[in-house]
Amino acid sequence: MVATVPNLIIPEVALSSNAGPMERPANIVYSTNPHLALAEDGSKYCVKGAEDVGIVLAELLGHVFAGIVQIPVPDYAVGRFDDASAPVFASSVLENAVRDVEPWVKLNRVSDTGLLSRLIALDIWLANNDRNIGNLLGRPEATSNNGSIELVAIDFEKAATVRKTAPTIEIPAMPPKSFWPRGTLGTYCRTRASIAKAGLSRFTGISDGQIHSAVGGAFAAVRMDNPEKMDTVRAILRKRRDNLESLLQAEWN
Repeated sequence: MVATVPNLIIPEVALSSNAGPMERPANIVYSTNPHLALAEDGSKYCVKGAEDVGIVLAELLGHVFAGIVQIPVPDYAVGRFDDASAPVFASSVLENAVRDVEPWVKLNRVSDTGLLSRLIALDIWLANNDRNIGNLLGRPEATSNNGSIELVAIDFEKAATVRKTAPTIEIPAMPPKSFWPRGTLGTYCRTRASIAKAGLSRFTGISDGQIHSAVGGAFAAVRMDNPEKMDTVRAILRKRRDNLESLLQAEWN
């Protein structure tokens, strides 16, 4: 019985100061303005979602499920500047990360193209329609002899399974191919990504209990008491998981 599954415990970090907007490459456009924040121990975090708890929930679930299907993401937590402040999504700043990965992608210097296939599958499952070259980071590969990078995924805030009020109705009404990566990344993925590399079994193997625990943990982490919304998110994630093969076929570009 999934009702007895304990919620996933999502870490919380105490933030001491907001250090201002994040620096960004000139060719990258953000839908939400992330800020740099410092934790009490001096660690740096990229934070977002203070004015919209839906962003925090979507980011948390995207990062939780990315980890389950072995897509690299930064360390993450729910951040609070004090106990009375609104929760924010806090993503650990990767000090050695490449922020603009487009040159590496264009030169095919990406260490695991299967990762991109899994990421497309994850975005389709979560109904995230905001994947582009700007929401990937690059981590230099220490063993590479051609300067390759490992891609690290960020930004799941547009996941419609979480953000829509009536996802069962609203997601099917979204335009065709909504969840295929846009721009340069989408062009690259047409020849490099494939359903065969997407690891469908990793997604269909996610149990009802894992979905129950992840969603419950995210809601608990932001201290949101909304059982109806929580049940809706769980139900749409189960339904899309069960139909994921056909969803991939419909969206694959």
